[in-house]
Amino acid sequence: MLAYIIRSLVHYRRTNLVVMLAVAISTSVIGGALIVGDSVRHTLRWMTEQRLGQITHVLHSPGFFRQQMAEDMSGGNLAPLGGDCSFAPAILITGSVEAKKENDRIRRAGNVSLLGLDATGWQMLNNDGQAAPAENELILGYRTANEIGASPGDEVSLWIEVPSSIPRDSLLGERDEVTIEIVLNVTRVLPEDVGASRFDLNPGQQLPYNAFLNLGLLQERLGIEEIEVSRRNPVASPAKINAVLASCGDKEFTQKQADDFQRLVQESITLTDLEMRIRTVEEDGFLSVETKRMILQDALADAVLQSASKLGFASAETTVYLSNEIYAVDRTDPDERYSMYSIIAGLPFEAAPPLGSIRLAEDIVLPPAVSGEASG
Repeated sequence: MLAYIIRSLVHYRRTNLVVMLAVAISTSVIGGALIVGDSVRHTLRWMTEQRLGQITHVLHSPGFFRQQMAEDMSGGNLAPLGGDCSFAPAILITGSVEAKKENDRIRRAGNVSLLGLDATGWQMLNNDGQAAPAENELILGYRTANEIGASPGDEVSLWIEVPSSIPRDSLLGERDEVTIEIVLNVTRVLPEDVGASRFDLNPGQQLPYNAFLNLGLLQERLGIEEIEVSRRNPVASPAKINAVLASCGDKEFTQKQADDFQRLVQESITLTDLEMRIRTVEEDGFLSVETKRMILQDALADAVLQSASKLGFASAETTVYLSNEIYAVDRTDPDERYSMYSIIAGLPFEAAPPLGSIRLAEDIVLPPAVSGEASG
């Protein structure tokens, strides 16, 4: 039997040699791919840790909400996140940085991530032991400084879009002051190998454009600092931010951690953070859920309707806006033909009172309007 096996191997030696070589090459390729993949994974992990520092979770919103929300989150149930968590308020916006050079030449870097931080947020970054930016101080990332040719002691300008709750292309939108200029002195330029120079929420192979400044200063320049009640300001307003940086002990990200962090946000958020309010109309017997953003987002509107349904309340979606002019077609006198800046309301007339029918003066009920008609 052994002799038969040996004669078979000798007879098919060429085929067997090819198979052996193919297996050896395949094993080498697979082994090399695993080694390269492990090396790439390690490199990407290292770059991410350098880019984010001690930050494990980030809450970032296109709108602004209360700075107090960061403290509210720190007082929530942190056990699912590991218990050892710290939260820092921040403002993360995009702007441009420019520096004036000789012969009035201007060097500019666009799409720069501007990060307003306090001492707690700054310590979450890999900052090489440098101090947090104080008031009127600016710290530039390596690529930003290299792009505009800035060095410590230079004066640079930050151009930032002024936040607005109402879209500027709408009738009520503010168009006078769209952007503001903040002039600051560069105190430090982060070296290329310092992790904070790589800070960006969007991963990339190239160094991002970024700059760091004091949170309180940025709030003041944007007009979102805390306002206390006074004769000049009868309505108080809390300090606002648009990001919360979180640093938890366990950096191993899981979907459960993301769900737990989202739950913590839901427990801390208020109507003020969403720029909403509930107004009671006692004389007509209904509640009005309104927003400062002029248009209530679909997700918020759906949440309001679901809450009303759970409470057993009747609900109706309504839109109120301004019209430039309303013409009376059957009148020819220019002075009587139209009304300027009238209020238009889209109402569900089929709904039961007081949601559908509107009561005017002297208990006159507004007649319903059908498609293509307006009633007033």
